[in-house]
Amino acid sequence: MLSSPRDVLGKVLLDIADEDPNLVVLTADLGRSCRIDAFANRFPDRFFDVGIAEQNLMGIAAGFALYGFIPVACTFAVFTGRAFDQIRQSIAYSNLPVKIVGTHSGLSNAKDGATHQALFDLALFLNLPHFTILNPRDADDARTLLPQTFNRPGPAYFRLSREELPRLGTPPPTLGKGQILRTGKDVTIAATGAMVWRSLAAADQLERYGIAAEVLSYSTLKPFDEELLWESAQKTQGVITVEDHGILGGFGSQIAFSLGRHGLPAPHMMGTWETLGDTGSLEDLYRLNGLSVEHIVRKVESLLNRQRQPGQKH
Repeated sequence: MLSSPRDVLGKVLLDIADEDPNLVVLTADLGRSCRIDAFANRFPDRFFDVGIAEQNLMGIAAGFALYGFIPVACTFAVFTGRAFDQIRQSIAYSNLPVKIVGTHSGLSNAKDGATHQALFDLALFLNLPHFTILNPRDADDARTLLPQTFNRPGPAYFRLSREELPRLGTPPPTLGKGQILRTGKDVTIAATGAMVWRSLAAADQLERYGIAAEVLSYSTLKPFDEELLWESAQKTQGVITVEDHGILGGFGSQIAFSLGRHGLPAPHMMGTWETLGDTGSLEDLYRLNGLSVEHIVRKVESLLNRQRQPGQKH
């Protein structure tokens, strides 16, 4: 069954709003696209559309937080960059409980082209103090993690894909913890967001070739579960990271820093590189940027071939 993580946002917000009268929702002319129209219809006095003005969106959200509200600011992930100064100065600096939702993340807004694709948002948010950062792997993940974040102090960034993703039926995540979705001894594949199901599909193919891939899922990027990564990296022959985001400053860079701190070899990173995005079908864009299931399989085979001794086989 396919479902987009953004599709659960409105339902989660309605559930929280029924319990917490301090929850308010704001958007920058993207209520329908962010799937928050139902909230606007039920709570019109707690819903604010500021128009195409993302800097105002974040400034107003910060103001609500100063008066004791819990504001949720919703826009496309790519447009959060327009308001980075306000996010840094008005939200992160004061450690305010503003929850920022960036939908249509990565390449998932494929047919709208490069102007609407977010490939650098994690690089910005990962460097801000106080932020909790989520990048759910499917709709069930989003439904579980979003409410947990509202119970945490400080700001948060929810990165939600537009893609209709398979519902994996995996155990529910805990905020701040990664998960092993498949065990293996040959290679570690660490994935986040929409790349998790593709990594699992690649692991299925690799198993047919006699390669046992361990697949780690990171739906919480901050706080980051380093221990899970270190334990896996020490028992396999290498780590590959997979993300729908630019390699520099994103999930792969986060993993590289963590491994380096523990004296472990650097990962082999898969993500976008030297691009602002493109226009086409989503699968075409993933193939163009080396992020298809087949590309993950090839990357693992290449890694193990480089490390395999002459005469060894799978």
